[in-house]
Amino acid sequence: MFNRYVKVIIAVLIVASIVVVGMHRKSSAPDELSRELLIYCGNTMIEPLSQIAEQFEKEHACIVKIIKGGSGELYDCLKVNRLGDLFLPGSEDYIEKARQEGLVAETQVVGCNQAVLMVRKGNPKNIQAELNSILDPGLRTVLGDPEMGSVGRESRAILEAAGIYAGAFRKALFLTPDTKGLSQVLSDDVADLTISWRATAFRLEAQSMLEILPTSLPISKPHKLKLVLLNCAGEVALARLFFAAVTSVDGRALFAAHGFSCGGRL
Repeated sequence: MFNRYVKVIIAVLIVASIVVVGMHRKSSAPDELSRELLIYCGNTMIEPLSQIAEQFEKEHACIVKIIKGGSGELYDCLKVNRLGDLFLPGSEDYIEKARQEGLVAETQVVGCNQAVLMVRKGNPKNIQAELNSILDPGLRTVLGDPEMGSVGRESRAILEAAGIYAGAFRKALFLTPDTKGLSQVLSDDVADLTISWRATAFRLEAQSMLEILPTSLPISKPHKLKLVLLNCAGEVALARLFFAAVTSVDGRALFAAHGFSCGGRL
């Protein structure tokens, strides 16, 4: 219990720092006329959401502030502060937890998330495209922390289902909170192999550095990615307009283009 309490405090402090240095774009309207939205967004989904936010600011003369981070960190911050308009985590687990806290007003599917095996571009170690490669003693692995983010929770579920959870986590060099950290260890040649969300490889800065291992059978099924309209929303009408923009046909098409495709179905 004490360790969990410490993790909550650390997560809140981390996210608080993101609020200060995060993604603040200037609205086209004067400050005194501007309304603001506050959105919590998992790292993996930041590119499509930011594109929608930029256009939304121009159309509605407002400011959209996005707090990005691991889904677990974001949920802990939201639970403690109960401040914000929308929440886009990488896993439905956090939505269910938020629902139990009375934070969820409405949800809508914007795409799908799917975990994959990921390596550096070109697969320089010629790693076999199978889950058991995680246990190869000749490979360096880093995994997501299941207590801090959606990718870690999904990785744990995948490895437990395969009966190799204990060995995989014991062998890992270390755990990292989110996909940003997983991408970094691959691109910096700290690790050879990890489990990450498929859409990570679609990010602009990752396309020349990361590669998905094409397994004959997917290591996991796609999970619906849902946007949450929060009960604590301060700008309810504006938040509903943004909610509608993200979950529209065009919004979902943008998410699909960034690797969040559901195979043509939602």
